[in-house]
Amino acid sequence: MVRFRQLQLDGVDKRLAAVKMVLDSYEYSLSTSEVEQWFLKESTSFSLSPSMTDIGCFFLHHGFMATCYGYNLYLTQPDDGEDSEQISARLKTTQRDLPDLYYAHMLESIVRFIDLGGRYIVRQPTVGVVRKSVSKGNPVIASVNGPALHGLMGDPYSVSEIVVWESSAALVRFVDGEHGFEESVSEEDFLFAVQSRKVTAIGGYMLSVDREPGGL
Repeated sequence: MVRFRQLQLDGVDKRLAAVKMVLDSYEYSLSTSEVEQWFLKESTSFSLSPSMTDIGCFFLHHGFMATCYGYNLYLTQPDDGEDSEQISARLKTTQRDLPDLYYAHMLESIVRFIDLGGRYIVRQPTVGVVRKSVSKGNPVIASVNGPALHGLMGDPYSVSEIVVWESSAALVRFVDGEHGFEESVSEEDFLFAVQSRKVTAIGGYMLSVDREPGGL
């Protein structure tokens, strides 16, 4: 079972906090400052908020396996499935004449992730994806709407990256970098929080990280 120590991350970008939590779960020694410096130096266009596939590239660069789940209906076909090479080839064709430049970095990051050896799967969000990963001991980074996750009033465009370590008995257990301690919600509330992140417009909503080749 994946577990995390409580974190003191005041002032740290919450996406980078999620990265650090996953590294700690694998006892991989890298400071928060070193993580941040990698993104500043290596990310395709780091804008203080790396995308899910940017985060995937980080883990691939450091010797991990990574699988990213996305369902972007502007860049990918709903039936693209698990053929990462075919997805990459089609995105590279789109890249040459992209009508809406808003998606330029997103597209570039997905292509880079696949070229580095990441698996990119086009699939609607399901709890089964999380269960399959954490049952094998792999932490999952999920992009969610924060207020929807916690059942609070708030910014409908608010984004949080959480690290999920268990999904069982109809509960999803996770750590939100905003809080730094373990919490749980129902599977139904978790899925709603993921879907409220507008998954059809982002490059990836979930990332599974594995230390061994042939992971999820």
